[in-house]
Amino acid sequence: MKAMVIRKFGGPEVLHLERRSRPKPAPHEVLVRVQAADVNAVDCATRRGFGSGAAVLTFPAILGWAFSGVVDTLGVNVTRFRRGDLVYGMAGSPQRSGAYAEYISVPMLDVAFKPRNISHAAAATVPAEALAVIQGLDTLHLNPGAHLAIISTSARVVTLAALLAGEQGLRVVGPAEGGLMLDGALLIGGGSLEPTLRVLKPGARIVELLNGLSSGPPHPQVTSLQIHPGGFQLEYVTQLIEQGLWQVDVDETFPLAAAVQAHRLHEQQPSALNIALTIS
Repeated sequence: MKAMVIRKFGGPEVLHLERRSRPKPAPHEVLVRVQAADVNAVDCATRRGFGSGAAVLTFPAILGWAFSGVVDTLGVNVTRFRRGDLVYGMAGSPQRSGAYAEYISVPMLDVAFKPRNISHAAAATVPAEALAVIQGLDTLHLNPGAHLAIISTSARVVTLAALLAGEQGLRVVGPAEGGLMLDGALLIGGGSLEPTLRVLKPGARIVELLNGLSSGPPHPQVTSLQIHPGGFQLEYVTQLIEQGLWQVDVDETFPLAAAVQAHRLHEQQPSALNIALTIS
């Protein structure tokens, strides 16, 4: 199969298109024929040698965690899907990657049915953002009525976070709105911590996700969270998208062979664009 491989850490130029062996699914896994893969801050940080993904990477390595595609082969213990199902999900970041390739094998519990009303390219950009929001809110575990700030350079992340926070009875406010003190905050995909730290209640936390690198020196009220796969969490996100409650699209697409250009564009406008590689 074709795959975008790195053999050392560095700039976008370390990405090279190569032929690799097609993975074989374990008994509890599905082999997915990848149609599109997300390009995000974690991918770029890992390629440069930073973050938890780089710490466990072995060369040669195939980057990419979030993807959308078609179920090609089922492990012998898989009952949840059938061959030909359209699915999306995230590989076991940071221990596993491999979405920048024609095929990826992942546990069946890590994928969900793709929303029917969006393209594979758009779907590939959903899992990392959606799981960051869901798992960030779960980590904060705020009570109804609590004041929450959402900090992100992505408008659609803010939209989803506000939607899900509202379902939990949380009051979403700006970091410095009306002199209110915050019960918690989410920092997803970039933004400044300082204004929010000044208005956190004693003991309140900021949960930071999907930044690739920590946004600054350790702070006792900041928790950097590594998101993990969650197929059942994505099933709920699929419902939101199909019901029109969360609008998602993709800003830029590149073929797999142009992954170098995709990474360069992401680094010029980090977290401001949703970028996907189209693979099949």
